[in-house]
Amino acid sequence: MSASYCSERLSLGSLRPAARLASLLVLLALNTRCNGSGERNASPAATSHSADSVPSTNAPRTGVRSSVEFFPAAELTRIGNALVQQSVTARGIRDARNYHVVVARRTVTGSPEIYDFWTDVTLVQAGRAILVTEGRVDGGHVIGRGEHRGGTLVGGASRAIAQGDLFIVPAGVPHQFQLGPGDTIRYLTIKVPGATILP
Repeated sequence: MSASYCSERLSLGSLRPAARLASLLVLLALNTRCNGSGERNASPAATSHSADSVPSTNAPRTGVRSSVEFFPAAELTRIGNALVQQSVTARGIRDARNYHVVVARRTVTGSPEIYDFWTDVTLVQAGRAILVTEGRVDGGHVIGRGEHRGGTLVGGASRAIAQGDLFIVPAGVPHQFQLGPGDTIRYLTIKVPGATILP
């Protein structure tokens, strides 16, 4: 494959959901091998882990350094379950230039969120909730570069979500997890640049 594939753009809007997800993951893989100018990097992205990263326990046995990262299901579950005993809702386990991997667990309704620059690709690992998306947020505030929290989500669409469900919230779309009494939800989110998905 030539280096030009790094500069190609793909519109995913006309694809079926399964094909859209597969294309998104391929684009993510391609973006991690390209630098900002659209040219392919000379070597695969480094696999060093941040302090909160989960190191692979399933490293290749050939002695060859791999650019593939592995996050065992048992470790993701352990991290998600440990969040209940901590005062945080989520923990980033991998921060790379073109994506972030976050494990989250909620036991109460969260505040509305909007991310200007990141698209969330989320898989529900356990539990259930109501996902409210679209609409508008009244009274929110900026808490970081391109990250809005708080306020009230007005006029959104509600969907029941549960274990095994996958959903994609494009950059700029308001969303909120609402939990009923006794409900919990644990999920894995891969944040990718919002510009990856074209209208």
